[in-house]
Amino acid sequence: MLSNLLSVERIERGLFDLRLQVVDLVELTRSTAALFATSGQALEIEAPPQVLAWADPEALRQALENLIHNASTHSPEGTALSLTIRRERFDGANWSLVRVRDFGPGIPAELLPTLFDRFALGPTSSGLGLGLYLARSIVQAHGGSLVVEDADGPGACFRLALPMYEPPAGAARCSGSEGDGGPGSRP
Repeated sequence: MLSNLLSVERIERGLFDLRLQVVDLVELTRSTAALFATSGQALEIEAPPQVLAWADPEALRQALENLIHNASTHSPEGTALSLTIRRERFDGANWSLVRVRDFGPGIPAELLPTLFDRFALGPTSSGLGLGLYLARSIVQAHGGSLVVEDADGPGACFRLALPMYEPPAGAARCSGSEGDGGPGSRP
């Protein structure tokens, strides 16, 4: 909670600096989800071997932690969370995506317009109402988006989209190497 409060303050004051590098969203999502697996929450992860994005891994981990924590909190005991990582093309661009879905009661329609606002609380919320605000702010700072999608059944589904990292022509495809395009490169 303290980390979220500090990050919100840095965002509000324009002091939120990203340390961008090539990040494997599959690896980052799996390691973040592992923090929640110890709580007895079953996690189902569907992913290809690798999905790359140009991101700050620590900031992105914080956004993922907030999304997975919310999904875990709103999921009935004994049901699994679904995490899907993939590449998709929409809005004329290539995106690296993480979908976080729970199978709880879903989000009441009247909460959707303010869901990502600071201090937005639902009827069963127990936090400060900063998690989704912070997650969206972090993703937007990366040039991405965080939206609620139709869950096509019970629960809620959040889609985190980041510009896909595509190495320069002739560069090696490995995270953190000299051939990753460097800190001045953008996808």
